[in-house]
Amino acid sequence: MSARLFFAVLLMLSMAAARAQTPSPNSSKPSAPVALTPQQKSLQAMVDKIGPQLIKVATEVAELVDQNKAGDVWDHASDIARAIVTRDVFVTQVSAARASIGALKSRKLDTVTSSVYNGQGTSGNGPIVPAGTYINVVFATQFASSPKTVHELVSFHLDPDQHWRVTGYTLH
Repeated sequence: MSARLFFAVLLMLSMAAARAQTPSPNSSKPSAPVALTPQQKSLQAMVDKIGPQLIKVATEVAELVDQNKAGDVWDHASDIARAIVTRDVFVTQVSAARASIGALKSRKLDTVTSSVYNGQGTSGNGPIVPAGTYINVVFATQFASSPKTVHELVSFHLDPDQHWRVTGYTLH
């Protein structure tokens, strides 16, 4: 699977998470609360439990990228991510993206979302999003060469050994 597809997968993950949190533009008044499904309740409990730890790790991941150590991020990434993109491609793409927006000015937590994907759908090279449970930590970040807020997305996958590992770092 190409690096472009890997980053497209991560973009899709973040867009799906954003859509799930964005209210409908046609709703002018608040709607009644919707009951969560058992799966949603389970995911919410998981985020409540592990979220603070993953926020800390996501911050460390972003700081490694700040220090031009994207290779260290890849070295500790989930096997899913490492099967999709090589270390050299990951480092090159992350470094190029960060170089274009300048030095870090500020970073603050924006959102933490969770998703479960069943691995359905294909891109010609396999599932668009590998099956599994993911948590995305999004930071609202200011960089020296970007007049707009940039969203840093650090994605994690719950690996078969029940450890959360990084599946990606992207900028939006």
